[in-house]
Amino acid sequence: MKFRFLLWMLGLLMARASRNNPAFQQQLA
Repeated sequence: MKFRFLLWMLGLLMARASRNNPAFQQQLA
């Protein structure tokens, strides 16, 4: 349960970072 919550938080932060920074999104791809 806690692990799933951590994954959800990580995904939320990743989405926010990629939306604010296109270069960050390219680095992930």
